[in-house]
Formats: sequence, structure tokens, C-alpha cells
Amino acid sequence: MKKLFICCILFAAFSCDTLKKGTSVIPSLNELTQNKWVLEAMNSKEVNLEDFAKGLPNLNFNTDGSMNGSTGCNTFTGKFNLAETFSMTPGAMSKMNCPGTGEKDFLDAISKVTNVNFSEGNLVMSDEKSELLKFVSQTAGK
Repeated sequence: MKKLFICCILFAAFSCDTLKKGTSVIPSLNELTQNKWVLEAMNSKEVNLEDFAKGLPNLNFNTDGSMNGSTGCNTFTGKFNLAETFSMTPGAMSKMNCPGTGEKDFLDAISKVTNVNFSEGNLVMSDEKSELLKFVSQTAGK
């Protein structure tokens, strides 16, 4: 049942029609793809590595429009589009059962994202009211 719930949350997170432009700079394809993005803050609070069974959640964007990453427990793939608006579509996700709420909290936050932008070199995902996720760049090498 937990596996089905996680897949549904990930699907909802990536199936949003559009993630609207934020007030900061919209990421360029080059800026997105030259970095691995590692979660630094969630709901405006610094994340704790101990909340995630297999390391901090991360995102990788590729020049062909594919993406992959980790929820801190499971890995996933999908596609993204960086045209006039930013959008993500779901792909596959592994189905390991991991302890704690870190993965669930991450998936809940990403499902609420309506804006994506760069702020002070960080990739920031937010809704209309507040910052939900802030990722820091882990350059190249992915």
C-alpha cells in the first residue's frame, strides 16, 4: 500500500500541467543540466541527512529533456520541459520501503510546486505562498 501511495504522490508531483514562472530568474537549460541539484531546505527549514535513508534527495536534468533523481530512499526518472513554462512528467520509480518520513515529506512538497526559479545560485521550487524546496548545485560529475 505504501508503494502505491508513493507512486501516486510522485505521479501527482510530476503531472502538474505547468510549474509557473517565479519572480526570480527562470533557469536556463544550460544552468539546469550542468549541475546535480541536492536538497538543502524543505519548507524553508534546513534538511537533516538523518531523515533520509539513502542520502539527501537530488535532481539531475539532462539536455535531452530527461531527468532522474532520488527521493532520499527511492530513485526515479521522468521528463521535463523548459519552454515558456517549466513542466515535469512522471516516469519510473523504484519501490523500496524506507523508514522515516523524509521521502514522504519530500514528495508532498514537490507535489505542491507551482513556481521554479534561481535565487542566489540555488534552484528554488515554491507555491504561491512560500518556498517549498531549495536545491544547491553539486557541479558536474553527476
